[in-house]
Amino acid sequence: MLVTEYVRELRNTSFAGATVRQLLDMTTGTAFNEEYVDGEPTLAERARGLGPSLTRGYYEDGIMRYAQTVPNARIHGEVFNYRSILIDVLAQVLERAGGGKYADLLGRYLWGPIGAQDDALVFLDPFGRPFASVGMWISPRDLLRLGTMWISHGLAQDGTRILSGEWVNETWCPSNGARRQFRGSPYRLSKQMPGGWFRNGWWGLGADTGAIVALGIYGQVCFLHRDSETVVVKVSQWPRPESDSLMAQQIQVGRQIVETLSAR
Repeated sequence: MLVTEYVRELRNTSFAGATVRQLLDMTTGTAFNEEYVDGEPTLAERARGLGPSLTRGYYEDGIMRYAQTVPNARIHGEVFNYRSILIDVLAQVLERAGGGKYADLLGRYLWGPIGAQDDALVFLDPFGRPFASVGMWISPRDLLRLGTMWISHGLAQDGTRILSGEWVNETWCPSNGARRQFRGSPYRLSKQMPGGWFRNGWWGLGADTGAIVALGIYGQVCFLHRDSETVVVKVSQWPRPESDSLMAQQIQVGRQIVETLSAR
């Protein structure tokens, strides 16, 4: 399905011709600077904290207004490249397709069914639209519940189907096309995951690992190893939003966990 079938405001923009699948897999051609360092244009303002600075610069006129202005750097579907703005556009698709507010849809179809213990917190732009790329405030226990649902092939603890088995399986075992798009990626983190992929918002560490991982700035991690049915959640407070050396260590720890579990 095309993005513009749901978000009509983007019909005459660089998102014309982009699909929802390409948003999910970060393979649109959208030009966007994903650097979390001081300077312009970057994500520095969003990385510094909450309050007015959260939307200063990029989104002070609203997420949709900004999305209408970004150009394309390449053809849609050509390669993987992580860009936060695609998550914000995806949240708009979710609201239009689901017929409700982002937070309400998450609560109804995800947070409630997994049996979350605590409320989650989502963010909005100055006009009340979901600022999904900032992420969510989630307790470690509930992030563990979310990971357990994935390990359980999309089933809640009470057996309720939350995600389709097909959706879960294609996240663990994507097509060769997804792997090819990942190999050609200009995004530096992909270089630390040879043989990996990005599918449905998860990073695959490689076919030989049987592991996928969700990553957040400042060192947040949800690590899943399917064969051993293991979920590892780590919350952190790195001194900077991103660190190549700390990320490399983090990925290496993940691989060591896989090796240890696989040897049992």
